[in-house]
Amino acid sequence: MTKEGPQELAVGSYTVEVIRCRDLSSTVRSFELRFIDLDCFEFEPGQSIAIEFTLEGSQYIRPYSIASPPRRNNTLEICARYNPGGPGTRFLWALKPGTRFTITGPQGSFLLQSSRIRDCIFIAAGTGIAPLRSMLYAVLEREEEPHVTLLFGVRDQADCLYDEEFVALARRNKNFSYRTVLSRPSNGWAGLRGYVQHHVEDAVNNRTALDVYVSGMTEMVEEIRQMLLGLGLDESSIHYEKFS
Repeated sequence: MTKEGPQELAVGSYTVEVIRCRDLSSTVRSFELRFIDLDCFEFEPGQSIAIEFTLEGSQYIRPYSIASPPRRNNTLEICARYNPGGPGTRFLWALKPGTRFTITGPQGSFLLQSSRIRDCIFIAAGTGIAPLRSMLYAVLEREEEPHVTLLFGVRDQADCLYDEEFVALARRNKNFSYRTVLSRPSNGWAGLRGYVQHHVEDAVNNRTALDVYVSGMTEMVEEIRQMLLGLGLDESSIHYEKFS
């Protein structure tokens, strides 16, 4: 993973309160959180927080990428996939508005490049979209207006997290292209099919002067990284976060 960004922000421990829980799909839920004793939680797009909790006498720490862009206020959003029996799922799915708990952060080195402004490709699968959503808003707010492509791979239409939001962003921003790739589409699907890595070469389109950000499962990320190197991109242009 490459890191080239602003000065690292101090990590702290904070109490947060749940503002809202909403289902993004049948298996993914988002959680909007508010800091109790903090007016502004500063973080860089792509960073994460860690949730600390206790279940049945055992203590756990689980990291979650921040899905919301830096707003310079005291709120943020994360999203998580339902994992039957998983401690993180058991804790998160029991949350209600008003529930308070402890988080630490910000943390992580999966950051936007601040020393250069170039076209960007964001590639995500599933909940790997979370840090890229945060980055996307930050890039689109830049005065330089680089071209941004989001290549998002999911199983079917019901799994297209934040889909209406991304469609609306693409309509409002001439420099933003949004492409969804479905591995198990319905018969009426007219968009891209297969796995997201099958469409990377078309998205790159013979360019090498760009930054590519990849977020998803380890095997997918590594396959795409090797593809990008084979297409002529430098290692310093490939930024990624992978999880199991």
